[in-house]
Amino acid sequence: MERPLPRTGSSASLDSTGKRKSFRRLMTRFAEKTSMVGVPYINTARFWWAKVIWSVLLVCAITAMVLHLWYLFDQWYGWPKTTNVALGFSPLRFPQVTICNTNTLHKGRLDHFSGGGPLKRLIRDLEPENLVPGQFTDDYDPSTGNPTNVRRKRFVNEYESLNITEYDQEYFDVHEFDNEENPDAFNGTVDTASVLQDLFRSLFMDMARINRERLGHQISDMLLSCTFNGRTCTSEMFKLHQTSEYGNCWILNEERFEVSRAGPAGGLSLVLFLESNEYLKGITTGYGVRVQVQKPDAMPFPAQEGLYVASSFETDIALKLLAIERLGGNYGECNEGAEFLKMYKRTYSRRACQAFCLSSQIIRNCGCFDARDEEFAMTRINESLKVCRNRTELRCVTNTTRKYDTGATSCSCFNPCKETEYTKTLSQRQWPTNEYARVLLQGVCNRDKAVCAKLREHVNDLWIINNNFLKVNIYYEDLNFNNVTEEPQIEIQQFLSDVGGAFGLWIGLSILSFLEVVQLLVELCNYFVAKTCKERRGRRENDRRGNLSNNIGFHSDDKGHGDKPVGYEHDDHRRNDNGRFRPTFDDDRGHHAHLSAYDARFLNQGRNGPFNNEYDRYSGRNHSDPESGHSPRKNDHGRHGDGDFLPRFHTPSPRDDIYRTRYNGLDPRGGR
Repeated sequence: MERPLPRTGSSASLDSTGKRKSFRRLMTRFAEKTSMVGVPYINTARFWWAKVIWSVLLVCAITAMVLHLWYLFDQWYGWPKTTNVALGFSPLRFPQVTICNTNTLHKGRLDHFSGGGPLKRLIRDLEPENLVPGQFTDDYDPSTGNPTNVRRKRFVNEYESLNITEYDQEYFDVHEFDNEENPDAFNGTVDTASVLQDLFRSLFMDMARINRERLGHQISDMLLSCTFNGRTCTSEMFKLHQTSEYGNCWILNEERFEVSRAGPAGGLSLVLFLESNEYLKGITTGYGVRVQVQKPDAMPFPAQEGLYVASSFETDIALKLLAIERLGGNYGECNEGAEFLKMYKRTYSRRACQAFCLSSQIIRNCGCFDARDEEFAMTRINESLKVCRNRTELRCVTNTTRKYDTGATSCSCFNPCKETEYTKTLSQRQWPTNEYARVLLQGVCNRDKAVCAKLREHVNDLWIINNNFLKVNIYYEDLNFNNVTEEPQIEIQQFLSDVGGAFGLWIGLSILSFLEVVQLLVELCNYFVAKTCKERRGRRENDRRGNLSNNIGFHSDDKGHGDKPVGYEHDDHRRNDNGRFRPTFDDDRGHHAHLSAYDARFLNQGRNGPFNNEYDRYSGRNHSDPESGHSPRKNDHGRHGDGDFLPRFHTPSPRDDIYRTRYNGLDPRGGR
């Protein structure tokens, strides 16, 4: 019976052909089978110079590929984006409209108001009749001077004669503070008219909010006609929004307003009565309203983003919607607006974010809020907060505002990820005609007899009547809208295609070829790990042999037999037939301490070691004899002649007695 060849290594150290693995063999096998361009030629080239040429070409190709890949990855991680403009068409929601009368306070109501003394004095002193009385007399002669001794000064210089502290002793001139703190800025002469305008706003905002609302123009008095898409709308649809510049402003933001046809007929039409006879002379210098058109539910900024609509005119505001979608994340910073909407109940916009941010910084730094930002501060006002009024507080407000404007302090106010803007086209005509002005006057008379009586005093001066009315039409000029979207300039599919093209162009690698390289790396790792583990096992085995040899001692035999290993007895019956010593097995002294050097070598070499033949001398079998029918791989080298197993030295067994009997020369077959 043919015996199988002994295994000389583990499966980790053999390749698919059964040969022992080596680094050279793995690399050769890869070069023979890979589809990577250039590598097979290096392996099969017969001449050394051909191998060198192909090696240089391969290295150059790999270098070029690396540079190409670096360029592709640099582009990818630059997160480039492109802007696409698409034309859309659909019914559109009507935008939010804010209307503000340019006159801040209703003069008749202010006259009947018991408070506001400094404000009333300032308004009276700024009336043109009191400021430049000479211009209201018939005998004024610019060349000779006024006979009533009116000073000959220009209009703008008359403001300089006013003493601001008479109206507000704690007034703080922000313009002078700007020049003190920022000497490098433009430091021209402060305009007195601007100072007086700031003073008026300061005194106006000192009044209680409820009083400012009552003293301002009411939408119920101003609105003569309101139609949307040919249907009537009422003043109850408007909501109040107060500002320091215009007082009462009114917001129309109706969700049900949806435009299904373009042009004035499908939009909003308003006819307003301005009550121009109740304007504050010297404070309000023009007739009309301020109109802002913006996306729904947004915070209005009529002073910054609105436009003027003049009285005595019909004004058309034609809109075209522009929808903008921005990429966030790695492609740029943008704000979804969800947190802003939850906190302030307003649609996010960058200007609103900046206004709320500045207001929050003023409240935090100064312990009060700027009167001009009352609408923003209302979201955080509590009983402990008040308007900043004294010089220290106003200096703090100015300093905080300057730091924000110069970028010393900032907030994370990015552009909205989704934004709606409206491009506006204005057109006007003179309106109303003299005849139609009387029709409008009749509408006023039907609502308020007292106001009608005042207007009837100027019935022959129709330009005065006309200055009380205006008409504004707001509509979509086209339901087509531009949709501007940002998209990644390099999509993931294109990027993978470019990377694959670089591999294929320079070294001819495909996905499967790349997997061949991966397999080579795995095999190399497996090879080096197996080699390292084998070396470690060898070192541990050598250490074990050295430790075992050190534990075996020798002493001189007093009977003249020379040095004998420890564990051998000194009497003669401890020798076998050929004169060798026999070990004893005293359990209290341990197993290995009683073995001879020859026995120890047997334990280190394993079951198939040469010491098996010594055991076969006692067991009656020879493992090296092919006729015995026993293979060295079988576990029967420890059998007796009758088939019983011989126990190992280190494994106690119930058959230890039989083993000891035979090993000590007491052979049942007879003889020693």
